[in-house]
Amino acid sequence: YGATLTIGGKKYDKVIIEAAKIATSGAGDGRISEKDAAMICKAARPSADGRSSYDALEKSTMAYVRKNFKFTPAGDKAVRAFIAKHAGKQAARTKAMKAMKAMKAMKKVLVSRITVGHNKGHFAKRDYGATLTIGGKKYDKVIIEAAKIATSGAGDGRISEKDAAMICKAARPSADGRSSYDALEKSTMAYVRKNFKFTPAGDKAVRAFIAKHAGKQAARTKAMKAMKAMKAMKKVLVSRITVGHNKGHFAKRDYGATLTI
Repeated sequence: YGATLTIGGKKYDKVIIEAAKIATSGAGDGRISEKDAAMICKAARPSADGRSSYDALEKSTMAYVRKNFKFTPAGDKAVRAFIAKHAGKQAARTKAMKAMKAMKAMKKVLVSRITVGHNKGHFAKRDYGATLTIGGKKYDKVIIEAAKIATSGAGDGRISEKDAAMICKAARPSADGRSSYDALEKSTMAYVRKNFKFTPAGDKAVRAFIAKHAGKQAARTKAMKAMKAMKAMKKVLVSRITVGHNKGHFAKRDYGATLTI
């Protein structure tokens, strides 16, 4: 497995070439039949579970065989069908593997798990608070890096739905409300939407994220402001008694005080 044969200064898969030679020798008419084609295809891809590749060497060898050996119509049809099927499957597998590697790389750059303390196991953004200046304006560095990774590599240069999910993770690494979605992150997401291309599904995912989390952040901010105002008011209006039999009870401040208007 993996042995090569050099013909005209170019390397080919030895097993496939040998299979083609055997198929065209002997008592036949010198053409590769449908059954012969099946054996040659088996040489190119010995297993059907995706573990044996159909790589560049095997592709070029199959092209060489088709060019330099004669086939029956049925044999030629069988080989063409094999090439169309497995070349497509291999391309899909290669694309999926590259996408998985890119996703792992993105995840490693964007978020890490906290290993100590009460938040152990939770996600936290790497370089939390790091910024990047573009055109004199500051943006969230991690979100920008996520968008760059998403649009580089083997894809079509657009941010897909999966890429969008990771970018949103960069903007808000935890879903428990502890990681904010603040003004810097909002402006950075707006920059990414304006300056990077998205697939329709990717754009939809990002818009849904922005609508959901911007609304939730606004509600949290409003609730926190109301709570602070309530605490400040309570501090002004009442205090706890610290001595006597009513110790610990609440009492109005300045009991009996008046105000003339």
